[in-house]
Amino acid sequence: MKFTIQFVLGAAVLVLAAPAQAEHGRDVFETTCIACHAENGKGSFAGIPDLTQLKGRLAKSDEALFESIKFGMQTPGSMMAMPALGGNSSLTDEDVKDVIVYMKSNFFKD
Repeated sequence: MKFTIQFVLGAAVLVLAAPAQAEHGRDVFETTCIACHAENGKGSFAGIPDLTQLKGRLAKSDEALFESIKFGMQTPGSMMAMPALGGNSSLTDEDVKDVIVYMKSNFFKD
């Protein structure tokens, strides 16, 4: 019985924390990422990954996404590389983690 109560309380804490992360992540996305990835996550122009594809970029682990966002990456077949932190050097590790929560909860549906 004690395990069930702890699980329920733990789940309640996670439910309360996730919306705050996603809200902050949305702010980060709208001020940094939206220029290339578009409001709907499908990409603003050719060569930008579609974040809504089930087997696409967001199918990677959070750790792999964190590394790609923090340090930048080159998408195979694209002439453009994503710069570190999406070109916004003021982003913190928490900003990056929160934008991952936002993108996965809004664009990626497995």
